[in-house]
Amino acid sequence: MAGKTKRKYHGEIIKINKNLKKPIEKILEILPYNYNLNLIEEYFKKYYYYEWFYIKDMKEVYDIKDRRLESYGKKKRYNASNPKEYLLSLPQIKYKLNQKSKDKHKLSYNSNQRAKLLEELEQDSKKRYEKRYEKIKRAKEKVQQVEPEFLDKLMGLYERKNAPLNHEEKVYIFHELEKYYCVKTINFFRKHNDKEINHQLRNMAFITLQKWGHYVKLRKKNSIRISAKNKKRKEYLKNIYSNLTYDIKKIPQELEYRIENNKDQKIKSYDYFISHSSLDYNEVQELIDNLNRQNKNIYCDWISDTNFLKRKLVGDATKKVIEKRMEQSKMMILLKSNNSIISNWVKYELNYFRELKKPIFQIDLIDKNNNLVEISDFSNQWFYDEEYKNINLY
Repeated sequence: MAGKTKRKYHGEIIKINKNLKKPIEKILEILPYNYNLNLIEEYFKKYYYYEWFYIKDMKEVYDIKDRRLESYGKKKRYNASNPKEYLLSLPQIKYKLNQKSKDKHKLSYNSNQRAKLLEELEQDSKKRYEKRYEKIKRAKEKVQQVEPEFLDKLMGLYERKNAPLNHEEKVYIFHELEKYYCVKTINFFRKHNDKEINHQLRNMAFITLQKWGHYVKLRKKNSIRISAKNKKRKEYLKNIYSNLTYDIKKIPQELEYRIENNKDQKIKSYDYFISHSSLDYNEVQELIDNLNRQNKNIYCDWISDTNFLKRKLVGDATKKVIEKRMEQSKMMILLKSNNSIISNWVKYELNYFRELKKPIFQIDLIDKNNNLVEISDFSNQWFYDEEYKNINLY
């Protein structure tokens, strides 16, 4: 298996070399009168950023594999190169860096021709970059770039050996982990793309990494090693477990049930619950991105529970879920706008959170004040309503 795996790795390198042949040629065409390896690397990173990131990410993946081998007392198998080392290993780069080639380049150097080729490459790069960037950006719009405090517990539930989860529970945890983009979730999905025996879960790991823009190769069924010693167990894993599938029930009632009965939902906690109007989508997204940069985990219904809380299915179960999420949140932020102050849902959330006696903050879009401001004037609580539980929400 070790030799087969290593051959696959080298086969992958050969394929990458082939795909990079034209990009490297384009870079070598725009080199200035004087150049070196650092400049070639700089151009490669600038004009072929995702290819550069791909090589960098691939090294990270195979470094993890090598460290795992060393932890078992075995030798490194891959010794993957970083982008600079990789470039230096390419024959066309080696040739371009020798003195004879540099002298030849100077003799034939044409600044006008270089300027024309550079402009063409910049336009092509911009077009390619924007297309790929928008695709990855859309994939991350409903993902928080933060590492929540309950993440280790959630992964621990999935990995536990005593009382292991059934396939259905594993699928739910995969969907929960897909909501967070951070080093731990990236490595979790890398691991299960490599080792997960179940086809559905392995494909989920592959698709998640792919849509996030990371290096990933889909492992085939016959390349997954089943290490169980018990013959019956091995047969079960190979012929039954590997083929199990489950589609989550994307309805509020399902989430309400899971919050009350499943540990993966009970362990959740949020730093802030965002009370807002859906009409302020862009402002909410900006706020969440800002708070994520401060390592704050946010509850926002169309991000945190997007699989279950559909507007066309709003009802009692939706309300119960929102109430539970407020109970799991340490603080609330009201995104105060002309839209939110007339929202029945916002009014309900503010009153419910007030009863929980937890801190409420606001960002006032009406006054263009973008700082967190504590609502301290309780004599002027415009939202307060003793009969708020009778508000018509749906």
